[in-house]
Amino acid sequence: MDKDSPEYTVRDYGAVDLQVAEIARRERILSNKLVIANYFQLAKAGLLAAAAISLIILAIGIAFWFAKDDCTRTVITERAIGYGNGNNLIGSPPKKY
Repeated sequence: MDKDSPEYTVRDYGAVDLQVAEIARRERILSNKLVIANYFQLAKAGLLAAAAISLIILAIGIAFWFAKDDCTRTVITERAIGYGNGNNLIGSPPKKY
């Protein structure tokens, strides 16, 4: 009895595995770039919103500043101050003893 030994065929898929790994690596890099771009867009929108809110608060503050009723008034009057009995504004200075 002569039995034939079973014959096995072995195929090497190493090149295909390398190609799939390379494609996966490229897709991962592209995905990371898209995530970074999305964060950048989110940061720009957040800064724009913060600037808009700041301008609105500043405008409201200026409006309150203009609208407030300031009860204290400063009145500046100019008059000549002189020496004398009051009738003569500019008189002789008092004598020094």
